Amino acid sequence: MNVVIVGNGVAGVTAARVIRERTPDAGISVYTREPYHYYYRPRLPEVLAGSLEIPDILANPPEWYESRRIEVHLSRAVSSVDTAARRVVLDDGAAVPYDRLLIASGSDPFVPP
Repeated sequence: MNVVIVGNGVAGVTAARVIRERTPDAGISVYTREPYHYYYRPRLPEVLAGSLEIPDILANPPEWYESRRIEVHLSRAVSSVDTAARRVVLDDGAAVPYDRLLIASGSDPFVPP
């Protein structure tokens, strides 16, 4: 089984961890437009102030993903989903097939006019 997860926040990373625990043989690929692995956003001011660096605020180091055979594709945005063909299309036009798809891309705040 090949699982594609769109989004690398707390929901996406938690889902990847649980899928790996329950389905040891699954292929798990996480796609995110972020250039970094999941990090604690509330700590960004400390990075901007220079008291911490990005690796200091990562929830899990890159080795955590590698040891669990979770492929994380950084700076790779999903631009569309073709449910009939069971594939996601990336922003560069590449198509990635899936057996199961989880969209965990978060939300954007919206203030009504």
